Amino acid sequence: LSDVKQRFLDPSIDNIKLRNLFIERRESLQVWLASQKSEESEHASLILGWLQVRVYLHQGRLVNFYLHAKAKSKSSSPELLNQIYCTGYVSLATLLYIRSISFATKVCGVRLFDATARILSSLQEMLLLSENTKLPQFTKYENARLWAVYVGASAEYFAGKEPEERGWFTTHFAQKTISMGVLTWNAVRVVLRGFLF
Repeated sequence: LSDVKQRFLDPSIDNIKLRNLFIERRESLQVWLASQKSEESEHASLILGWLQVRVYLHQGRLVNFYLHAKAKSKSSSPELLNQIYCTGYVSLATLLYIRSISFATKVCGVRLFDATARILSSLQEMLLLSENTKLPQFTKYENARLWAVYVGASAEYFAGKEPEERGWFTTHFAQKTISMGVLTWNAVRVVLRGFLF
């Protein structure tokens, strides 16, 4: 797991608690992948239990990061707003990313505990607040915005919507790649790998 800590993490994630959570998510993914490769282990149920507890704790922390950022954004100076907004939308995008992987349980074709629409709405709101190019350090957080709209666009795609029914995130993802000059899928992946991808 030591190589997980050494892997590149985008500098736009400058909240140390959120950075640590990203490292822990990467560690969890590595543990899960390693457990899938090994033969049936006597410790498999312990590993699965540990992963489940960890994902629940991470979801709670991500919700807290978002709520704290939302509250703090109302009374902060303009110099800090981009950092605060980034913590908010990256937390929501991470929550959406985790839930899409871990919580896709369906009963009779209906997803249980599906909070996707609510998370997408809050994520869109936070991203729109962050799009003020006059705020200090706007460009520092462009990679984070790209990753967040990518996660949102992926959620729209996996919701089974036809291309003409996909909404704000899909359109905004395309616009963001063009405005950033990230015009090939390989170039986009370079940015996305700085987060969870």
